[in-house]
Amino acid sequence: MTCSEIAEEVKKRGAQKDETICQHLMSLVVNLPPARLHWKSTKPFLFLRPDGRYELYCETNHPATLG
Repeated sequence: MTCSEIAEEVKKRGAQKDETICQHLMSLVVNLPPARLHWKSTKPFLFLRPDGRYELYCETNHPATLG
């Protein structure tokens, strides 16, 4: 899913600002090094593909990016 698609689904469940949704998504991305420094206590589980789509992170399918 893209960020926009995820945001649409989240907004169906309640009023959330785009900024809030974006921040939460960034905190959950395994392969986003600045996010790993900023949100150290978050357990990331999403992988951000080069095409901008998100998918569930899997060690066997994705490069080792946790730091």
